[in-house]
Formats: sequence, C-alpha cells, structure tokens
Amino acid sequence: MDELSRVLVVNAGSSSLKLRVLDDDANVVAGADLPAVGDGSDGTAGTATIEKAIGSFGPVGAAGHRIVHGGTRYTAPVLVTPEVRDRLGALTDLAPLHQPKSLAALDAVTAALPSVPAVACFDTAFHTTIPEAAATYALPAEWRERWTLRRFGFHGLSHAYASRRAGELTGTAGELRVVTCHLGSGASLAAVLGGRSVDTTMGFTPLDGLVMATRSGSVDPGLVLWLEEHEHMPPGELNEALETRSGLVGLAGTGDMREVLSRATAGDAPAVLGRDVYLHRLRAEIAAMAAALGGLDVLVFTGGVGENAPEIRSRAVAGLAFLGVAVDDSRNNLGKDDRGDDWEITAPGATARTFVIAAREDKQIAREVRSVLRLAGPGGQPPVPCTSSDRAEQTPAATGLASQITVAVNDVTVHTPCFRPALAGFTVAYTVLVIGSVPLLHVHAPGSEALPEYVDPFWVSGTVTSLPMSSAWNLTAQGPVEHSGVNVQDSIQASPGLRSTVLPPIW
Repeated sequence: MDELSRVLVVNAGSSSLKLRVLDDDANVVAGADLPAVGDGSDGTAGTATIEKAIGSFGPVGAAGHRIVHGGTRYTAPVLVTPEVRDRLGALTDLAPLHQPKSLAALDAVTAALPSVPAVACFDTAFHTTIPEAAATYALPAEWRERWTLRRFGFHGLSHAYASRRAGELTGTAGELRVVTCHLGSGASLAAVLGGRSVDTTMGFTPLDGLVMATRSGSVDPGLVLWLEEHEHMPPGELNEALETRSGLVGLAGTGDMREVLSRATAGDAPAVLGRDVYLHRLRAEIAAMAAALGGLDVLVFTGGVGENAPEIRSRAVAGLAFLGVAVDDSRNNLGKDDRGDDWEITAPGATARTFVIAAREDKQIAREVRSVLRLAGPGGQPPVPCTSSDRAEQTPAATGLASQITVAVNDVTVHTPCFRPALAGFTVAYTVLVIGSVPLLHVHAPGSEALPEYVDPFWVSGTVTSLPMSSAWNLTAQGPVEHSGVNVQDSIQASPGLRSTVLPPIW
C-alpha cells in the first residue's frame, strides 16, 4: 500500500481541533472533533486526548497542517523541520489569534506521530499571485520595505479548493473568472482567474474586508486613530473590540447568522441592521472582485453561512443582476437530501453561473501534502524545502540542484518553485509555456509524475505580447550545478523567435 494513501489533516481553529484521515480518493475514513489544543484543563484537548484520538485512526503516512500565516517566506506547502517550525513561530505577530492555535496543534500531533512527516499548508499561499497593484498599500515606502506591509489575504486553502471545484463542475478549461465567497464566522472573497488569485478582501490581517461574526471588517483607519487620540483608548482594547465585539455581534448582538436572520424576519431592528450591513458590504465586495477579473463567469458560495443560508445567497445576488447573476429560488432552497454537497443554483437566462460548494480545506491540504512528499529524488527521499532566506545560508555543496533558477521571458520574470533534491545527479526540466499572454511554469522530473501537480501550474503575473501562441522554452539542468550558473546557461534551448535569458542561481 502506498504510504501516502492515508493522510491525516489537522485543522486547528480558535475553539476546536478537527482531525481527518483522507484516503487516495479524498474520502474521509477516520476523524475526530476535539476542543482546542491546551493543557487538558478548561475543556481543552491535552496531549493524551490527541494521542488517543490519533491512535484510533490506524496508520497514516503523513500529516498536513493548516497554518494561517506563511508571511512572504512561505508561498507554497513546506515539509516541517525544526528550522521551519521556529520560523512559523516568528510569524505569530502577524496573526496572534490564529497562528498559536495552529502551531500548538502542529506540536501536539508531531509529539504523537514523531516519525510521520508533517507538511505545513498555508492559508496565505494561494494569494501570493496577487499583482502588486492589488497587494500594495499606499503607505510610505520606508514602512513597506521595513515591515513588509502588504495585503496577504487568508482562507486561501478554501478559495483554492472552491475555485478548482468550480472549474470541475463547469467543465471549463482556461481563463475562468471565478469569485469565491467563503462565508463563515470569518469571511472573505477571492477573485480567481484561471486558477490563480488576483485579488482578495482580507489584507495584512484577517480583520480586513467583509463584516464577520465578531470582526468588524474594513473600517476607516482615521476612526481608530480618533478613538486612540481623543478617547485615549489603548491599543489592546481597540484590538479586542474590533476582533471580538464587532461584526454581527456589535450590530445584532449575536454572531450566529441563523439567529440574526430569524430575528430580522420577526422585525427585530438590530438584527435587520446587522443583516443589511452584512449584505451591503458583501455585494460591494463581490462587484469589486468581478471588476478585478474584468467580468464574471462563476460565483461560488462556500463556508458555513455560504452553504447553509439560502436567504443570504438570494439577497446578495438580488443586487448583482448587472453582473449577469441570478439564482433559481427552488434550487437555492433545496434541502441536503435533494442536492448533495455541491450544486448549481443558477436561474435560467443568467449569464454567470452560481454554485454552492462545500468547504473542503481537508481535500486541498491532503492534495498539497501528497504533492510535496511525492517530490522525491533518487532513493525516494523527500526534497528539502527552501525559502528565499535559505539561499543565503546554503552552499552549493549542500545541494544537488540550484535552489532557484530565475528566468526572464520577454521581460517577465518567473521563479521556479523552491526545492532542493536530496541527492546530487538529479535531473529537472523547466518549461516556460506561453499561451496567449500568460506565461506558465511547469516542472518535470523523471520518475515523478506528481511533480507537475505540485506546481499545478506555477502562474506568474505579467504580460507577454510579442510571442506566438504556445511558444515554449526548455531548460534541463543536470546536478550538481555550479555556483556560477554556467552549467545552467549552457543548457538553454530556445524556440525560434523567443527571446529568453537565464539568470544565475541565487544562493
């Protein structure tokens, strides 16, 4: 049996720990819902409880962990090493309410399964393809450079799965324009073009964007500054209020959308206000995401509210007819027994299709885990993950292939996925394929069919205007590659009419 046929997926939330074992067909074959990780007191799940649950699952070949923040360092799933674990801890300041829970679960599961490889899968990684115009805040340059102040985006695992599933349901290949609405206690949208994120509503932190259960979403920074300056409100109190006492709780007195809708139907004024403010922001942000895409082909609702609140779906799209969106009332209100996990609710005549898709971060995590761990060099050893800062710490003798090769194709720079085969003498072929105006990067390795899935593909922002359709550039690098990059330069094979340059590997 393939050792990766059973993958344990670990999803740590603020108040719960979800453990699922998925087989090769993405079926959940074992699982447990536990309280949040803790020392075992106050209703939390201690190490013994977690070990007991995992022990009942049977053998697993790997563990995949949902990690909220990867920063700019981790833009793809990564094999967890002690060094990686320390670096993830250093990112806690960027997500102080979420990162500690993720890392506590990582530590607890690793203690229970010390010989099982662990892979960190990041909620921020999917949004690293967002162009600079969407990711950059109009702040002083010295601030942005010193503290890496930018839009990171979150819920990436959910948006990645939902947008990919939408492509499967529509049977559409190519540049499908999808807006995914992850609506739960936390909520965000993503604009997804041809499988890559080009915009999202959350920003530097998960506090930005839509109205949420307890979080405010976007507010005027001047309002916060006014409270601090004129009312002398300390930062800690501001943070606590915006994170836990705002959103639907602040508007309607409850963060439970079911209660908000029930009370609003009965005419309760605060509940009506909460519902309407939530919907106003939701409609506006869906339209903004569609604008980032240049139009809309598919609208997706996912997450607890997105999947289970037909009133929110119908009221939201009622204001989006100008985008070609409309839902069929009978299909929108189907019960679970009549519709399955994923179903279409598009009204006849609508030009954009609308789907409800079950949130399955577990499937996305298991997929990423298998892709990383099947990226094996000779002898079946998994690759050693690397990051941009790793290159400053490694010497050429430490690896069989350059950590990164940078390719400039008609002034559009693409970077390879960052990995190092464990043994020297490992051959990897890099292909830049330009279809229309979009450069793709595929990576191929002999004997590793899963490798292209790991890249899947690696999209790059930018425009190529002077290349014919399906022009291709190929590079084959045979390790060990010299530090100077001469061997890489000598390996260039360019198609006629395609100008390309290869820059030396960066260590």
